[in-house]
Amino acid sequence: TVSSEINTYTFTNLEMGSNYTVKVSVLDEVGNKGEKESQEIKVPVVILGKTMELTEEGQGLYKVKHEEVEGTVNDPGFQQAEYRYAGSNPDNYIWYNCDKGYTHDKDHCEKWRIIGLVNVMTAEGTIEQRVKIVRDESIGEYSWDSSESSVYDGLGVSDWVNADLNKLLNDFYYNSLSDQVCFTGTNNHTEPCDFNLNGLKTNAKSMIDEIYWNIAVPQYSSQNNVKDFYQGERTTNVSESDQYLYKANIGMVSISDYGYATSGISKEQKEECLNHPIRTWKLLTNAANSDVVIEGLEECVTYDWMYHNDNFWTITPHIKWVAYPIYEGIEVSGYGWTRSAYNVYPTLYLKEDVKITNGNGTEENPYQVTLNGEQVSVDILGKEVPLVKENDGMYKVSHEDIVDPEMNEGFKEAEYRYAGSNPDNYITFNNEDWRIVGLVNVETTSGNIEQRVKIVRNDSIGEYSWDTSSSDVNSGYGVNEWSKSDLMKLLNPGYNNNQDKDSNGSNITVNNSLYWTGGSGNCYNGQSNITTTCNFTNSLNDADLYIADDIAWNTGAYNNGNPITLQDYYQKERGNAKGNEFCSSNDLCNDSITRTTKWEGKIGLIYATDYFYAMGGNERNQCLTNLNNTCSSDNWLNKSNIYYLITPLRNINEAGYSSLIILSNGLRDSARTSLASNVFPSLYLKNTVIITSGNGMKDSPYEISLN
Repeated sequence: TVSSEINTYTFTNLEMGSNYTVKVSVLDEVGNKGEKESQEIKVPVVILGKTMELTEEGQGLYKVKHEEVEGTVNDPGFQQAEYRYAGSNPDNYIWYNCDKGYTHDKDHCEKWRIIGLVNVMTAEGTIEQRVKIVRDESIGEYSWDSSESSVYDGLGVSDWVNADLNKLLNDFYYNSLSDQVCFTGTNNHTEPCDFNLNGLKTNAKSMIDEIYWNIAVPQYSSQNNVKDFYQGERTTNVSESDQYLYKANIGMVSISDYGYATSGISKEQKEECLNHPIRTWKLLTNAANSDVVIEGLEECVTYDWMYHNDNFWTITPHIKWVAYPIYEGIEVSGYGWTRSAYNVYPTLYLKEDVKITNGNGTEENPYQVTLNGEQVSVDILGKEVPLVKENDGMYKVSHEDIVDPEMNEGFKEAEYRYAGSNPDNYITFNNEDWRIVGLVNVETTSGNIEQRVKIVRNDSIGEYSWDTSSSDVNSGYGVNEWSKSDLMKLLNPGYNNNQDKDSNGSNITVNNSLYWTGGSGNCYNGQSNITTTCNFTNSLNDADLYIADDIAWNTGAYNNGNPITLQDYYQKERGNAKGNEFCSSNDLCNDSITRTTKWEGKIGLIYATDYFYAMGGNERNQCLTNLNNTCSSDNWLNKSNIYYLITPLRNINEAGYSSLIILSNGLRDSARTSLASNVFPSLYLKNTVIITSGNGMKDSPYEISLN
């Protein structure tokens, strides 16, 4: 019974995967009792922060009860229900032991498998539950233990605390040591072994929980079933060792781990498998006597995902020089001489703070995990790209600290941007080298805030005016309104017949969608409508034009001031300030163009935030909070040329013609829009575009197509 005066109820010690009925009674001020309807609640099963569904038949996650385990178990905590994967191939795959700054794939990670959420004794001595995982592939064939000929005739000793394989796993393998010697036979026979490549990496070791492994000796009987082994492994029985618990990082599966991994062909057969002597699950020849044939339950083996069809060791010791192997994935035997070289599948427990961040557990898409649930990669056009915190690469950019009640909450979502002097962000677009700015927040033409991949051309298309005007309009310096600008009309479709004045006041066809259509003609490149000839016959092709998305580009104006934080820039770009708000009626601000803060179109320019978020190096974190004149190094968007950004400036001599540029030294500055500066077109890709090949390097750029 739980009471509350604030209509909030907390229930403790509920068992995961169980159903409970909640009945509520209400008392009024005079003590009258009223019954409310009862409600059924189900306590979810949570594995590494992810809610999992239980099954009672077939392959999947099972609830394993241990109420019958009693007597010699060294702590009642081991009687708690566990949650274990069973079946021929359940969805329990997990990427683990990945390279630093990794992509989750077979070239950078290993496939491991989740055994389940099981009862363990922690390093502090309490019985808790941890997720146990096992490597999907063997690291080689090694002795459980070997010895000199004077000790059990060189057959080894079944003492896990001092076993050779324990040292191999918790020293050579754990520390990724190279040029070692490992025991592989009688009389301390050794062979060279090297774990430099397949040993544990730093990020993997950070996730391991050091616990007490159960190394008790189960009382041997050919009739032992899975439940008998579970209990026996957790007794205080010892043989060659005086310890039944051993604190370590790495071990191997136990006999009961192997047994509970079977589902049988039905719910009924699974129970039969668990109650049947595990040594006789399959028709086989008894290892101790080849003339004795024992009939068993073949499906108990074939529907067990730990079945490897090889000989492999378990951690469970027996007596003298004998430990428990699994023979050919079939027979659990207490007659495995410890000196025998069998396959080794490292096994470990994950810390509580390890969380699943991606994947679905299938063999094709294993779970991805990180410590504290920290995101380690992001999907860019269907390709998983690792996140970094230093050097060149993809950075996560947080906007959660922005306090702006007028800003759409969608713009406060985290973005993912390439930074550093030369990250691997090359992409082929229009048969040219472009580069991926990142996965950024944008407003679609339907008004939704979504994320799109933004790209920018690697090379300039030439030096042109952002906008220019006749000499009687803003003294010929142009107008800082992107939606009407000359450069916008040059880059985008729909202006094929654009007419305007040249420097002599004559009507000409100019900036008439030439870049978009791949044409040649006249382009503005100076004060008072100065023009130059321009040729874009090698520009955008039809296929690539189609994958450029229509976006509502934000064109809010910056204040001209220093210093300013990068967060200020981000807010101003998406704000409502206009480029002529401080204009006075003089020759520098006499245009009649209405200013806007949003423009719908396909091709624009990058923002100041695109440029500054691309900074890498030691000063990156400092520059993100306080821009200064040193915030220009280690930036792949530093082109060593003056080039335009899309955003207008206000409060420049009370003029209406100013915009922001990046100088050749990488610093920002203001400019008259009529100035002829380099132009690097930028656009957003449709969300149906995928990467089909390449690795993002200059000599192997990403290749893309519509999905």
